[in-house]
Parts: sequence; structure tokens; C-alpha cells
Amino acid sequence: MNRHRQAILVHGYAVPTAFALVLLGVILHVRSRVSEEMEKRELAREELRMVKAQVNLLEEFMGSGERRRNLTMWEELGRDDFFHKFTQMIDRALSELPGGSLKRTAMGQAPGAGAVTGPTNLPHSRIALTFEGPFQEMQTLLATFESEMPALMLESLDVTKGGNEASTTGSPHLVFRIVYLHWDAPPIRS
Repeated sequence: MNRHRQAILVHGYAVPTAFALVLLGVILHVRSRVSEEMEKRELAREELRMVKAQVNLLEEFMGSGERRRNLTMWEELGRDDFFHKFTQMIDRALSELPGGSLKRTAMGQAPGAGAVTGPTNLPHSRIALTFEGPFQEMQTLLATFESEMPALMLESLDVTKGGNEASTTGSPHLVFRIVYLHWDAPPIRS
């Protein structure tokens, strides 16, 4: 093969073809990257649209009735000193029961770690309470706890038969050992 022919083949066809192939490869790679990015953005846009729709539904749900006012009230109550407020609520609820039929015999921090709070590192308190008295009054007191303290969660309830003491109502004397879990309130959203 002639040198001139070989030079023409190499520099006239092989080098431009190689350059064109490299350029085509770069263009295809860039196109696929742009296509992937467009798909990601389209998915993100669709997800944002769905989240906005869910937020609007939640806003509409919270706006109906007294839900927003109740949530705001509960958040404000969560900022107050919990133990002081909890003690006041217990005293008030016990004074409303007939003739002192239910007595609080103990209240304090529950020893040990709870089964619910062990895996989490969220701020919480565990309160151990002991009451003596009839079941119906205790049920009323527990309903009061649940309605007025939404951050409380009943962790354990142990009911045993009391001693030989007779209650004033004639119903059986029971001992209630209760452990409540209270999640400490996060800062209020503005």
C-alpha cells in the first residue's frame, strides 16, 4: 500500500471516524444523564404535587370543628410543668369522687426502663401511681387522665385484691398499681 494512500486512510477516514465515535458516545452519555435527571425531577414534581394535596387535605381536616384549637390547647398544656399539673388534676378528680372512696397511696417516678421507651431515645417520664378503692371510681379516674392529659400513655396496670378492709360503698377493696408514660413535649411549632 502506498504511503499517501495509507496517510489518507488514517488521517482522512480513521481519525475522523474515531473522533466521531467518541463524540457520539459522549453525546449519548450526556443524553442518558439528562434523561435520567428529567425523570428524577418529574418524579419529584409528582411527589411534591401529592404531598401538597395531602397537606391541603390535612389543613382542611384540622380546620373543621375544633381540632386546631384542641391541638393548640394540648401543645400549650404540654409546655406547663407536667408533674405539678398532673398532681393538681389527680387531687381535683379525687375530690370529685363520692366520699373519698378512692385513695392515692403512692406517686413517684417509676423505677427501671420501660418496654416502650427502651429502643427510643426520646425525652419521657415514667410515673408510678398506687390507688386503693372500688373499680368504678378508678375507671372514672382513668377516663379523666385520658381526656385531660393526651400525652399520657398507660404502660402497665396491675389490679390486686385489697386487705380485709371494707369499703364505705360495699364494693370490693382493690389496689391499683399504674405506670404511665409521659412523652415530654417538643417545642411548639409556629
